[in-house]
Amino acid sequence: MHDTYVFTFADTTKATHTYKYRGRQEALTFLDCGFGDKYIYSTPEDLLKWGQALYTNLLFSEQRLQEVFLPTAMKNQE
Repeated sequence: MHDTYVFTFADTTKATHTYKYRGRQEALTFLDCGFGDKYIYSTPEDLLKWGQALYTNLLFSEQRLQEVFLPTAMKNQE
């Protein structure tokens, strides 16, 4: 994977910006650069490589992959 990276403030010139509903660019805040559900930039080709490695047991054993996809109960649900 050559075109996947985790966003940092140094990447602001090459990353796609976020825009508000009226077309104005959203400014970066202290909440930016949080990792997990956002700020992982990739290409379809790199995502294909990731999927192929994941599902052919190159990254994890079959047993570990089964554990990863087990459903879990959320705590503190109301």
